Amino acid sequence: MSTTDPVAERRRREAAKLGAPRYAVALVISGAVIAAGAGVLAAMLLSFGALDEFTEAAPFPWPGLGMVIGLPAIIFGMLAHTGFARKYTGRLLAYPLVGPLTLMLGGGAIGGWLGWFGWPAPSGSRPGGLWWLLPAGLTVLAVLSLVAGARGRIRTRAGRRALAGVLTTGRITAGEITAIPEIGPESGGLLGEMVVRFVDDAGTERWVQRLGQWKRHELPKTGDTVAVLFDPTAPGDTKRIWIGPADARTAEDFSRWSL
Repeated sequence: MSTTDPVAERRRREAAKLGAPRYAVALVISGAVIAAGAGVLAAMLLSFGALDEFTEAAPFPWPGLGMVIGLPAIIFGMLAHTGFARKYTGRLLAYPLVGPLTLMLGGGAIGGWLGWFGWPAPSGSRPGGLWWLLPAGLTVLAVLSLVAGARGRIRTRAGRRALAGVLTTGRITAGEITAIPEIGPESGGLLGEMVVRFVDDAGTERWVQRLGQWKRHELPKTGDTVAVLFDPTAPGDTKRIWIGPADARTAEDFSRWSL
């Protein structure tokens, strides 16, 4: 038996971890592992392109080592980076600066260009054929990924400003979850869609669908009561509706379930 609410205590501990310097350092290290692994893998592929014949010695020492080191580094780095990002931000698939995909593409582009310019074939030529398309393509994809990530962060900041505005002028009412996916006992959480029914100020019954994220210990179920924050001047504008726990009152409460 305890004299404190274990759920509230768990939330307090999780909130204390947000933005912790140790997780920032871990994000930098795991990001570097992703980029380095992708760079080694791309350089290995370019080293094969530098061969005039398969019987020649590759200019990149031990080409197979690139696959042995590069691929596991990418996989391990992505898993670690995603986990540390969730601890740092408190949100799933939310990265403070750049995501693992951008790091992988950027590292691969750098490694590819190094392989192209740094390791000529024994005859002194560059890798032949269309091998230059590998680093060029990775560079284009890295830039596109960086731009997409920046646009996503801009939308997130705009959403937070909208949330702050609706909290000031909007209305919080009780809603009921009419549908939400179930999770198995082995799952640690859920990323999915829920449907919530609520009644606006005019007495109109409305339904809203929301894609959200929940940890296992706070996953709601069908029939549970939740808090619905909406703009009374535009109750049908789903972009100005947020769903949170039944006791939600702050921006942090309503954003905790949102993607």
